[in-house]
Amino acid sequence: MMLGSVLGEVQRIVNKHDDDVVDRYNHRYTVIALAIFIFVIASKQYFGEPITCWTPAQFTGSHTSYANTICWTHGTYPVGGDQPYHTVDRTQVLPYYQWVPFILLFQAACFMIPNLIWHTFSKSAGVDITSLGQNASALDNFDMDQREKTINQIARHIHIALSLKYDYLPTFRKFNLRNRLPFGRRHGNYLYIVYMIVKIIYIANIICQLLLMNSFFGFRYHSYGLDFMRKFLMGDDYSRIDRAFPRVTFCDFKIRNLGDNIHQHSVQCALPINLFNEKFFICLWFWMIFLAGITIFNFFSWLKMIFTSYRKKSIAKYLKAHKRLGNTEKDKELFDTFVREYCHLDGAFIISILRRNSNYITTSDIICQLYDKFCREFTRPSREHRQIVTSTFKDTVEIGLTDNEEFDEKKPFRE
Repeated sequence: MMLGSVLGEVQRIVNKHDDDVVDRYNHRYTVIALAIFIFVIASKQYFGEPITCWTPAQFTGSHTSYANTICWTHGTYPVGGDQPYHTVDRTQVLPYYQWVPFILLFQAACFMIPNLIWHTFSKSAGVDITSLGQNASALDNFDMDQREKTINQIARHIHIALSLKYDYLPTFRKFNLRNRLPFGRRHGNYLYIVYMIVKIIYIANIICQLLLMNSFFGFRYHSYGLDFMRKFLMGDDYSRIDRAFPRVTFCDFKIRNLGDNIHQHSVQCALPINLFNEKFFICLWFWMIFLAGITIFNFFSWLKMIFTSYRKKSIAKYLKAHKRLGNTEKDKELFDTFVREYCHLDGAFIISILRRNSNYITTSDIICQLYDKFCREFTRPSREHRQIVTSTFKDTVEIGLTDNEEFDEKKPFRE
């Protein structure tokens, strides 16, 4: 029963479609890779032999086991292959490789935090963007009738949320001081601003993790991959680019015999687990640099949405494909109003999210439904229509898509 609940929760998280693929590279695929390596390293550390020390001949089995344990828990220090032993700095103990699973666990949590922030704040936007994305992505599995009903309901849900922002913006500005600020739900840019802040957090997370790794490991981790590539291309032993994950180290420990008779021992130890650590952290460096690059590029690709000309061009191509746009001045003015005042940033953002989680045809059908609803209802405004929109919006916008009775009755939406 518990396993089924866990698997159901994992499936629910994996099936969310309220962001783009770059976000999923950060909070999903990176976390999965870290979790796999945590399992491998933890298994080796706690159920295998992460360290093996070469002890004196007089040591028995229990003595050797004690030496392995004390050297693993208290740390070892590296010695260069050609370095005289008397010149070794024995205080340069490396204590961190025991904590690698916990370091990776912390990193995985940091990669998940931006996604948790996004889900927390997007829920208060009045649009259940998670359900919209999930059902838009599943439309290919529906028959024609169910697909048409689902598209109509997706468009209707978006329309209800956008219509009040368009129709009553001046009224809200009069009676609520908070709405005088240039952002928020009533201004039609709440979702977009929150999403862009989350993008910045993703970028900051990657940069901060690289800097924290510098501090934790005590070497220039931010250039770790470059040093590896330089050594590799020059044909040198890339395992000697630094002493971060040495495979052979030394360890000093003391054993108290009867009375105050204390013997100090220095043993040489092999750390086979560092072979895995070295390779993984090299791969992690390249992955994080790749993530930083595509996330920064992705941020600027979303930033273009603040320009009305970009939003008009993006939406117009879908409407032109269905011959919804005319060439008269009235048609152009109507389309301009649709993009600037009706859709605004949040509407264009929702459309873009749906496009990234479905396909061109689905997105085109939803936009055409929205445009048709806009043309029918806002080109002939009436007092009765305004009252209906206000009443419907109050019942729908705060509780989301799945709590609306009419939507649940038709059942094209998955729970």
